[in-house]
Amino acid sequence: MKKYLLALGLSLAVLPAYAAKPAFFGYGDHIKRVADLPDIEELKVQGRYVDIGYCYKQLSIMFIPVWNWEERYCGYVDENTYSDVGKEDLLEISKALNADTSWDDGKSKLSMWERVWGKLAFAGVLLLFMLFNLLKSNKSEGE
Repeated sequence: MKKYLLALGLSLAVLPAYAAKPAFFGYGDHIKRVADLPDIEELKVQGRYVDIGYCYKQLSIMFIPVWNWEERYCGYVDENTYSDVGKEDLLEISKALNADTSWDDGKSKLSMWERVWGKLAFAGVLLLFMLFNLLKSNKSEGE
């Protein structure tokens, strides 16, 4: 029993090291580009132009998005980099540059898969797994 608990503890201890790689279980920050801003020098970070982005944290199991949290607007630099600028500041910048502000519609910028269907798919997989185990245990009791 002690060996089992030790092995379980060690396997859980290394999970965060693989959070960025595809894995059975993963979590971390995600960034999406929501709208483009004009490419001007004042909006340049690390040699790249900043656009309007949407940052969020996501928990996924078997590549299925199960839970999202801390959704917020940010300055989008690239797929892995963002600038911590608030929604109000981004809206003010957009208006000052006469850029499109239709992104500020009060709706989540996550896809239906990330918001709803992923949770339902995970629940379906879990239900099938439980049903399979129930049928398997009933079959073994009948023998």
